[in-house]
Amino acid sequence: GNRLVTRPLTRDAVVSHVFNPADAVVIASHGNRQVDLQLLNRNAGKIPTLVLAGSDPSASILVSILRDNGVRLIWIEEESMPALHALARGEIHIAGCNFKDRVTGVYNAPLVKEIVPFPCTIVRFAVWRQGILIGAGNPKSITHVDDLTRSNVSFINRQPGAGSRGLLNRLLWESGIPAGDIRGYDKVVNGHLAAAETIAAGLADCSIGIEAAARARELDFLLLSEEPYDLVIPNHFFNLPAVTILMETLKMKSFQRQVEALGGYDTASMGSTGN
Repeated sequence: GNRLVTRPLTRDAVVSHVFNPADAVVIASHGNRQVDLQLLNRNAGKIPTLVLAGSDPSASILVSILRDNGVRLIWIEEESMPALHALARGEIHIAGCNFKDRVTGVYNAPLVKEIVPFPCTIVRFAVWRQGILIGAGNPKSITHVDDLTRSNVSFINRQPGAGSRGLLNRLLWESGIPAGDIRGYDKVVNGHLAAAETIAAGLADCSIGIEAAARARELDFLLLSEEPYDLVIPNHFFNLPAVTILMETLKMKSFQRQVEALGGYDTASMGSTGN
C-alpha cells in the first residue's frame, strides 16, 4: 500500500534457506518502531515486489520464475500462524498457511478468519504429503507415532504455529500420548528443510515435515497425512499486477511439473481459489 516497511534479513537465531539481497542498511534507530536507512538498491521501489511469508521450500523455485517475469518475490521462511499475524499487521503481501482447525476439521480458512481482520482470497498452492522424517535407513525402526516416546529416540520439533507441529499435536491427542513423553518435543527448528538437516546431521532421529524435505536430504519418510498448503492474499492486493503474474505462474504446467518433481506434491488444484 502506501506504507514503507523495513524488515531485518535475519531475525533471532533462525537460519534461512534463502538469501534476499539487502535494499538498505540501518544507520539510526528511533525507538523500536522507526529507523533511518541508507539505500543500497535505489531501484528496489521501482520493481514490482511481493513479500511472501511461508514455510514451503518450493517458494525458491517461484522466486526464480517470477524474477524472469519481472516480479521480485521476497520469501521469508515463517510458520503458518506467525505468517498470518504478519499479514494481519500489513507487513507482507501473502501468507502461506497449512493448519487444520481441530473443531471443524477444515484447513486454513478458520484460522485466516480468526487472525486476519480483512477479507482475503485463499489460493491453493498444492496438496503435500506430510509425515515423520527419519534418518536414512530408519536405524531406530520407527513405524508409528507411538515410537516417538521410546527412550532411545530423539526428536526435533517445529516451532509453535507450524502446521506440522499442529499435526503432531493432533496425533498425540488422538493417541492419548503426553507431549512430555517425547524426548526433544521442546527443542524446535524453523522450517521443513531445517528439520531435515538436523536429522541428516545426526542431531536428532526424527521430526515432522513434508516428503520433499526428506527427499532433499535423502531421509526416510513415514506418511501421516496429505494436506493442503494455501496462499492467503488480501483482497485489496489481489488485483496488483504482480499478483496477476503470480496467479498466471501458478497455472503454468511447467511450474507445476517442477514443484511435483521435488516429491510429495500434488499440484492438480494449484491456482484454484476460495475465501
